[in-house]
Amino acid sequence: MIPLVVTLIFYIIDGKFRDWLKMIFDPIGVLLFFSIALPWYIAEYIAQGDAFIDGFFIKHNIGRFSSAMEKHGGGIFYLDPSLISWISTIYIFYI
Repeated sequence: MIPLVVTLIFYIIDGKFRDWLKMIFDPIGVLLFFSIALPWYIAEYIAQGDAFIDGFFIKHNIGRFSSAMEKHGGGIFYLDPSLISWISTIYIFYI
């Protein structure tokens, strides 16, 4: 999610929002993404049922963004190294 948002901000600042949309919704990229990810999601859902949806999507994806889990609050500087690395990577490769 972070790379998506960072690239969006970069392309908006650079005035190339339409290029970003073309990049994100490239049919070959979307097909490749689903051909890699979908079999795993289907296999996990078959093996675990609704527990997979509740645990993976609700608890671990949404829950980690909305509150601290397992007493790992992080603090104000928790995501800074991650954001800095993504921003610098985009800057190096796109400029």
